[in-house]
Amino acid sequence: MKNLFVFSLIAFFLVQGTNVNAQLTAVMNPLPTINTEPVGPTICENGDAVISLDATCVGGITTLWYVDNGSGMVAITDNATYSGSTTDSLTITAAGISMAGYNYQCVVTSVTGGCDIASAIATLTINPLASISLQPVDATVCEAGNTSFTTTATAVGGVTYQWQVDDGSGFSNLANGGFYSNVTTNTLTLTGVDMTLDNYDYRCVVTTTIGSCSINTVSAELIVDPLATISTQPTAATTCETGNTSFTAAASVPAGSLSYQWQVDNGGGFANITDGGVYSGATTATLNITGATLVMNGYDYRVVVTTSVGTCALNSSSATLTINPLATITVQPVADTACDGANASFDVTASAVG
Repeated sequence: MKNLFVFSLIAFFLVQGTNVNAQLTAVMNPLPTINTEPVGPTICENGDAVISLDATCVGGITTLWYVDNGSGMVAITDNATYSGSTTDSLTITAAGISMAGYNYQCVVTSVTGGCDIASAIATLTINPLASISLQPVDATVCEAGNTSFTTTATAVGGVTYQWQVDDGSGFSNLANGGFYSNVTTNTLTLTGVDMTLDNYDYRCVVTTTIGSCSINTVSAELIVDPLATISTQPTAATTCETGNTSFTAAASVPAGSLSYQWQVDNGGGFANITDGGVYSGATTATLNITGATLVMNGYDYRVVVTTSVGTCALNSSSATLTINPLATITVQPVADTACDGANASFDVTASAVG
C-alpha cells in the first residue's frame, strides 16, 4: 500500500539466559495532502463569503475550521455567522465590518491514524458600506408641480448615486428624461408630475468607489394631489361705462371641495380682488362688476381655483373687460317758453368717440 512502510527490527532478548529473536513491524500512517489552499476573500460589509480548500488522503479525511480574531486560533462551531465548519467550505454569512482582518485556517485530519495538517491562513477583507446621514423622506406635491428627494452619504474614496423608482412592479433604475433629472446625484428632481406618479416609491442606491459596495436608502413615497378641472373658462365681457357685467367659471374636483378667488390685472400683474366698490362675488364662481368705470377698460380677470385636498391652485384663462364710454354732453337743453299753439324747441350737444 502506498505510503505504508514495513520494516523489521531484530531485537534480542535475553530470557533466563536464552537468546530469543523477535521481529517487530512498524506502520506509518499517511498525512493528508492539501491540493488547493484556501484563499482570503474580499467582500462588502454585511456580505457573505466562502473559504474553501481541496484535500485528500488515503482512507478519507475530516476537516475543522479555525478563526483568529486577534486572540489566537479558535475552533469554529456552526452558528448564525458560520456554517460548514467541518466541511471543506466554510460559509460566512452577513460579515460585519468588525470581522475585517480575521484569519481562517483549516485543520485536515486523516481518518486512518488521525494524522493532521494545517492549511495556509486565509485573511478576510471587508470593504465598508457608505454611511447614509440623510435619508429621503415622503413628498407631497400638486399635480403638474415640482418636487425632489434627497439623500446624503459618505465613504472613504467617495460614493456614486443611482435613484430608483417602484411603480408597483419593483424597483428599477431611473434615467434622465421626462419627469426626472439628476438621477445620478444625491438629489432627484421631479418636474411637472402628473397623477400617474401618485403613490410611487423612490430610493437611492449608494455605491462606494472603493470596493463597489452598494447600500439602499429607505424608500420614500410620492403623493400627488389632483388639481381642479375647469370646465367653463371665463370669457371676455363688454359693457357701457357705469354699466354692470360679470365673469363666470365652473370647476370640479375628484375629492374634497374647492374655493374660488378672482384676480384682476390692471397692468401691474394679477392681484386678488376683495368685495367692495364695483366688485362682489370675489370668492364665488361668478364675479360681479357693478357701475364699471372707464378706467377699467382693458383690465384682465381670472379666477384661481383651489382644492381642499392638498391646497392645489389652478388659474383659469384670463378674460378682458371692455368698457364702451358714454357720450359727453357739452350743451344741455334749457327751459323754453312758448304761447299756446306756438312751437318750442330744446337743443342738446353731445360727442363720443366713434
